[in-house]
Amino acid sequence: MIIAFGSTSEGKKTILNKLLSDIGIPAEILFINVTSGVSQQPLTSLETKTGSINRAQNALALAPHADFALGVEVGYHPNRLGQYSMFCWTSVLTPSNKLLSFRSQKVLLPQFHQHKLINNLDLCDYVRDYLKTYSDPLSQYIGVLIRDRTPLIEKSLESALLAFLIKN
Repeated sequence: MIIAFGSTSEGKKTILNKLLSDIGIPAEILFINVTSGVSQQPLTSLETKTGSINRAQNALALAPHADFALGVEVGYHPNRLGQYSMFCWTSVLTPSNKLLSFRSQKVLLPQFHQHKLINNLDLCDYVRDYLKTYSDPLSQYIGVLIRDRTPLIEKSLESALLAFLIKN
């Protein structure tokens, strides 16, 4: 099995390799540097999902011999009160244009991060400040989650990949 993966992020590589190992699926993974076609920090669920689809499409375009492509995008979306949550979309695309997309759970961001997003500031620039400012265990956990995004990426990637493999 050949998988075109629309990212060269070390964190995403690690997550995908571990997931495939846990499932017991041998695969050749082509990690391809592609653009998402959306903003650096997507601020709606639709924009984030679109970014994951674009990554899968762009990866498959560069590796048309792959069995399928994966695109992963992390983003944010305001709730009805205007408070942002963070989540991840993963999309699976086949050469015959079969598409599946799955979203992770949402994590409501602390006020510290709400203000950054509302002012259109890049959260990545402030995660270290947050981790230095707030030392309690919950804040540290949330800070690492925002920095690494691992649980969000794991769940959306697992959901998308399992749904695809079960159907095929």
